[in-house]
Amino acid sequence: MDMSQYLDLFLEEAAEHVQTLNQNLLKLEHNPERIDLLDEIFRAAHTLKGMSATMGYDSIAGLTHKMENLFDMLRERKISLDAKVFNCLFKSADALDGMLEGIREGETEPVNVDKIVKELGMLENGSFEIGSEAVQDDETNKNTEQWDELNEYEQNLVKTAVEKGFYVWRMFIEIHPECLMKGVRAFMIFKSLEGRGEIIKSVPAVQDIEDENFDSSLVLYYISADSEESIRKEMNKISEIKVENIDKISAKKEVLNNNTENDNRNSNINGSNNNKKERNKPEGIVDISGKKQKIHQTVRVDINRLDSLMSLVGELVINKTRLEQINASNKIEDLNETIERINSITGDLQTVVQNARMVAIEQVFNRFPRMVRDLAKDLGKEVELIVEGKETELDRTVIDEIGDPLVHLLRNALDHGLESTQDRIATGKNSCGVLQLKAKQEGNHVIISVEDDGRGIELDSIIDKAVENGLAARTELESMDERELLSIIFEPGFSTSQEITDLSGRGVGLDVVKNKIQSLSGDVYVTTKKGKGTKFTIKLPLTLAIIQALLVRSGKEVYAIPLANIDETTSLEEQDIKNVQSQQVILLRGSVLPLVDLKKALSVPGSTKENELYVVVVRKGEQQIGLVVDELIGQQEIVINSLGRHLSGIPGIAGASILGDGKVSLILDIATLI
Repeated sequence: MDMSQYLDLFLEEAAEHVQTLNQNLLKLEHNPERIDLLDEIFRAAHTLKGMSATMGYDSIAGLTHKMENLFDMLRERKISLDAKVFNCLFKSADALDGMLEGIREGETEPVNVDKIVKELGMLENGSFEIGSEAVQDDETNKNTEQWDELNEYEQNLVKTAVEKGFYVWRMFIEIHPECLMKGVRAFMIFKSLEGRGEIIKSVPAVQDIEDENFDSSLVLYYISADSEESIRKEMNKISEIKVENIDKISAKKEVLNNNTENDNRNSNINGSNNNKKERNKPEGIVDISGKKQKIHQTVRVDINRLDSLMSLVGELVINKTRLEQINASNKIEDLNETIERINSITGDLQTVVQNARMVAIEQVFNRFPRMVRDLAKDLGKEVELIVEGKETELDRTVIDEIGDPLVHLLRNALDHGLESTQDRIATGKNSCGVLQLKAKQEGNHVIISVEDDGRGIELDSIIDKAVENGLAARTELESMDERELLSIIFEPGFSTSQEITDLSGRGVGLDVVKNKIQSLSGDVYVTTKKGKGTKFTIKLPLTLAIIQALLVRSGKEVYAIPLANIDETTSLEEQDIKNVQSQQVILLRGSVLPLVDLKKALSVPGSTKENELYVVVVRKGEQQIGLVVDELIGQQEIVINSLGRHLSGIPGIAGASILGDGKVSLILDIATLI
């Protein structure tokens, strides 16, 4: 069967399972007693193992199988959760992420995970030591660990077998990696052994072996009267396998008395490994298995299909506007009711499509707790990450682009903003720094903030570095207010770090953040307080597809100004315009407002109206200007279209829209005009 048709779906779902692993491992690291988290982690690994095996990605299936074994041991409290276990599991999650990325990029060479698989196996056997690959060589300890791998029922079987003079062997068997039918080969091993004894446990379980949901190794617990030499001789008759180890187990532990029914003990030995013991429920966990829960049905839709649907809605909006213009010109009364109905349907359809494109920002935020944990450990800092507003929704196109700017801001806060543990204690702060990542919706915008309680930004350092880089004269810088000085940190190549590290000091970062946010029609600004911390705030539009705009005429051209950027409109006469230091300004309600003549700024042909002009007061962040135009046409919904690769980046122009009469109107980029 050709599985390539399912590749995109596999990669998307696999990435979600790896994210679930990372999230719950982080929670478990802070709350080791939460068995329910282990259950979630186990399910994610198990599902990923089955998916990978079905798709033929044996390296992923093998690694997740080893992880699954370890999770099972942790759930049964046979090994304890400690730093070495968490570090190995986090490395395993990283390896899975790397393998998925390799598949996504079409790499043919699989990621080598032999070392991680070996570490997981050693942890499973209780023999892994931090900083080494040493295994226990003490026979007593080895037997104790192997004994602990067996549940109470299996331990009783071993005790009975030893008392009756049988051997109990723990066999580690490798199947050749290029073997095409591993399940068949495993069946031959079982058939050969069961003719001379009994297999009381297999790792992986029999069902997984039958489904070929395992890597190339098997661990079998085998009761027989045969010697090790005899067993090896029998196994050598089977091709494409290798018996790595055969260890003898002796019943050295006292088996606890239990109330297991005799008929249970006499059940089929071969099926015993598939019957899992029911664990006691932890206190505080409510059993809801009997309650009915509402099921939300969902369908995964390719984003390209949603883009096509949005384009069709855009065409509908354009033609609706054209129909309104025809009706206004010809005064066709019979069309009024139909146009009103089309207006309503178009609006509802637009809302439905936009909502279908909306994605919770949670999928971006979810990757940051792990990143913050690792970076904090690398920097030797104690950091608590607080995340709020993960349910806030944004357009999918914005979601796909916002991740990198947030990474820069978080890394900047960890490296620059938060002090070392010693410095925090010396200044009377809590030794653990607090980093907050928040999102909320305000009207048609989403506000995202990254805030730390660190040292704050030294304004004097900004001035010194700006003078050093030749950005401005010291006298000019010293006359700036705090907002203007802080805006300098977004200049390319600007960094106040005195030392170049893996995280900072190279002057790359905040200018990238600003450029990316502005390309999304958003804005970013910063506030700080010395010794208290720094806060970066990002303001983004909910969607970039269809927006409300004010159409204006300048000369012979019609331009669209996004309503989100407009504060107000007013009219003026030429004599109202004053010149201050070669800058045209007007006095608006007691405040001086700089003017930009759109005709001159964009070299628009055509004559200017005599006497009366119009001013559109626009804002970007804290800055305001007045755009001087010849005519205010009116408010209209417009569909944003890209100008293409060759025309992108033109100052003052953000895109284009097709109007109802078929003409093209350019959409103004207020940020670059300011």
